[in-house]
Amino acid sequence: MALQPNHFYFLGTLMYRGSTCSPVYPAAWLLFGMAFSLTMAHFFSFTWSKIATVVFYLVPFVWVSMIIWNRRGIQLGIGRIDVLFAMFILVVLVNSSAMQGGFVETTRKYILYMPFMMVIPYICGRLMRVPDIAQLLRVTIVVGLAMLPILLLDRFTSIGRTGRWPFFGQDHGALLAGALLAAALIALCVRGLGCQYWSERNKCRDQLINYGLIALVTVFLVWVTARGWLLAGLVGVAVACLSARQRSASIRVGLLVAVLAIAALSISVLPKLDPQFGHLYARSVDLGSSVDSILGATGPVLGATEPVLGATEPVLGATEPVLGATEPVLGEASCQPFTENTNSVAMRWVLYREAAAIFMEYPYLGVGAVRFGEHSCAGPGGYPHSTILQGFSELGLVGGGLLVGLLSLAAITLLRQFLTAGQGSVWSANAFALALFAMFLVADQIYGNYFMSVGTFLMMGIAASMRVHVKQGDPGRG
Repeated sequence: MALQPNHFYFLGTLMYRGSTCSPVYPAAWLLFGMAFSLTMAHFFSFTWSKIATVVFYLVPFVWVSMIIWNRRGIQLGIGRIDVLFAMFILVVLVNSSAMQGGFVETTRKYILYMPFMMVIPYICGRLMRVPDIAQLLRVTIVVGLAMLPILLLDRFTSIGRTGRWPFFGQDHGALLAGALLAAALIALCVRGLGCQYWSERNKCRDQLINYGLIALVTVFLVWVTARGWLLAGLVGVAVACLSARQRSASIRVGLLVAVLAIAALSISVLPKLDPQFGHLYARSVDLGSSVDSILGATGPVLGATEPVLGATEPVLGATEPVLGATEPVLGEASCQPFTENTNSVAMRWVLYREAAAIFMEYPYLGVGAVRFGEHSCAGPGGYPHSTILQGFSELGLVGGGLLVGLLSLAAITLLRQFLTAGQGSVWSANAFALALFAMFLVADQIYGNYFMSVGTFLMMGIAASMRVHVKQGDPGRG
C-alpha cells in the first residue's frame, strides 16, 4: 500500500474540508487518541492525571460543537435510531436517579461519562457520510501502522514484569493497543478485498504490501495479548471477507483462512519466543494486578479508563470480591474464581450468570443503573462485561429492550446499506462500517459497559446517518 503524505495527521490537529470541519478526526481522537496520548505521557515521563483525562475529552466535545456550528444550516433529519437513542439515554438517567433516590457517588461518576462516551460519539457518527467513512478507513490504517514501532519501542525500553505487558506504562495498555490493531486489521482487509478498484499503476506491488501488512498487524494483535480484541477483530475480518461479493469465493475464503492461520501460528510460537508474550494463551491468566481493572473499556480506548481516572482496584481481580451491599445473587460460593484470581474466563462466566439471575429477579426495571456490582462478586461499580446483559440486569426489559432495539436497527441499517452499495470507495466504506460494527458488538460482550462503549455509539450514529439520508433519496452518499 502506497501511503501518501497527506494520509497522516496528528490526532490533535483540527482538520477542515473546505470551510467545514470533518467529523472523522474527532471520531479518530475518541477511538484511538488515548493510546497515543498515554504513549506521549509515558515516553516524556509525564504523570497522567484526572485533569489530563478531562482535557482529553473536552477536545472532541469542543471539536464536535464547532462542527455542529459550522453545519447549523444543514437539515440532518430525525430517524428511528435517533429516537431510540434519545429514549435509551433518558431511561438510563431516570433509572439511575429514581432507583436510588438520587445520584449516588458511584452512579454520578458514570453519569458524567455519558456526554463524552455516549452522546459525542453518537453525534460524530451522525454527522458522517460515506466519504467520511472512507476517510476513517484510511486514518485507521495509518494510525494502526504508526502504533507498531511504538509498541516495539515500548517493549524494549521498559522494565518488564510477569503477566500482560504494561504498554504505555498502563496495565490496560494492551487493551488500548488491541482495539486499535483490530480496527486496523479490518481496514487493511477491506482495502485488500477492494483492490480491484485500485489504480493500475503499481497495483501488484501495492497488493503485496497490503497483504504483508495484514500479516504483520495480525501477529502484533496476538502479541499484545488482548484476547477479546483478537476475537472481535477476527469476527470483523470474517464479516468483511464473507461479504465481499465482488471477489471470488476463493479469494474471500483464502484471506480469512490466511488471517486465522497466522493468528493460530502466532499463538503457538510466541510463548516459545518470548514468555512475556503469549503466556496468556498458553495457561490460566493471573489477574492479581490491575491488568483487567477496566476490562469494560470498549469505550476507553475508545474512552476513559478506570486507572486513568484514578481507580486502583481491579474489577475482575479484587482481593475481596464480595463487596456488595447485598449477598451475591448466586451466593458466596460462586465467587471462587474471584478469590483464586486466576482465570478471567471463569470470572466472566460468573458475571454473565449473575446478570441473568438479576434480570430474572428484577425483570421490569432492573436493579438500577450502575448497581449490578452490589448484587455481584465484582462489588460496587462492577459490571457484567456485556452491554446487553448489563442493560437487562440494570435497566430491565425497558432499558435492555431499547439497547437491543438500537443494536438490531443499526445492524439492519448497515447491512441494508452495504447490500445496496455500489463499487469502489462506496463499497469499501460500507463494508468497513459493517465489519467495524461487528467488531465493537463482539468486544462489547467481552469487555463492555454501555456507559463507555464509545465505538458502538459511534457506529450507531453512522447507521442513523445512513438511514436518514437514504430516506431523503441520497443512497449514493449514505
